Amino acid sequence: MSSPERKARRGRVPKPKWFLLAIAVAMIGSILALNGWVNPKVGSDAERQAPRAAVDKVPVSVLDGGSVVDATHGQVRSIGYPSKTVALTFDDGPDPTWTPQILDVLERNDVPGTFFVLGSLGAQHPGLLRDIVDQGSEIGIHTFTHPDLTTVSQDRLTREIDQTQLVIAGATGQVSYLVRPPYSSETLALDNNQFEVVRALGDRGLVAAFTDVDSFDWERKGVDAIVAAGTPKDGAGGAILMHDAGGDRSQTVAALERLIPELKAQGYTFTTVSNGVGLPPADQAASASDHNLGWGLVTSVSVATWFVRTFEVALLVLGLLVIARLLLILVVAIVHKRRARRAEARPPTAPVTDPVSVIIPAYNEKECIAATLRSVAASD
Repeated sequence: MSSPERKARRGRVPKPKWFLLAIAVAMIGSILALNGWVNPKVGSDAERQAPRAAVDKVPVSVLDGGSVVDATHGQVRSIGYPSKTVALTFDDGPDPTWTPQILDVLERNDVPGTFFVLGSLGAQHPGLLRDIVDQGSEIGIHTFTHPDLTTVSQDRLTREIDQTQLVIAGATGQVSYLVRPPYSSETLALDNNQFEVVRALGDRGLVAAFTDVDSFDWERKGVDAIVAAGTPKDGAGGAILMHDAGGDRSQTVAALERLIPELKAQGYTFTTVSNGVGLPPADQAASASDHNLGWGLVTSVSVATWFVRTFEVALLVLGLLVIARLLLILVVAIVHKRRARRAEARPPTAPVTDPVSVIIPAYNEKECIAATLRSVAASD
């Protein structure tokens, strides 16, 4: 062997096993962290977190104006709906149980809706975001983890919006400029802190969409109560607030089956939020980079979710096997104890006087061979 070959061979250092173990631990940790990131504790809009502040900085035109507040381009304008024109809006989804049922009701009645989605749930169910778009409804942003935006930093607010935009872009190839801040209601309920959030959203080119009519479906007081609360008064137009996630929404689905035909019979027109107030369509084409990043995010979440669910099943099976083993040991111990009692109850047998042979394994048994021999020698 030549000298260069010997040097090359000496330079090859095998990777230690702990290095591969560290890579595996890092991969599993990343997967679990990603799964935990998209599975936070999400509250509902019924849980108001921050106390109401003063309202002296909120323009009267906003407090008394329409439910859509556009603070883009450094100006604030409030936009309302024409009379007899309503937009069905749904918060806190998408949900694999209730969102498809609501979409079915909308499709059967040939009306659109506006779904203000959570990015954390959209990342887990990207197919539902595509179903919303395919049905003819539009998507708005309801943040990623449903925080009260008046209590978070500007960096956190930006992340909540941008991450949700990436999820929407990855699932549908579109982005949305409509935002409904969590824990919001009518513009009349805006305070100084909430108005600052509206202005911060406007600085990012986003339009805040509040509500005009609250169906109170989250209270689950029955279909009749939801239909009554969700019907606008005196022919007024506006956005009707409902929910497609956050709990059992069977009453919401049943109420929609009645509310839509009743409002149509009264001469109401159903539309999306953006179209209802005369704005361009909220669903706009995403850039190639946003679409690719969003697709990667959604795919990673799908892999992480599958991995964690597989782990859950494996742990469940392992737990059941451990319990079965313990039960088997318990049964065997009981049987052994009963047999021992029966053996003790038998009359003693005659002593063995014939010669016996003892076979002692002695290969690589230096640690215990002496004790074994002494035990055999002492045996009677």
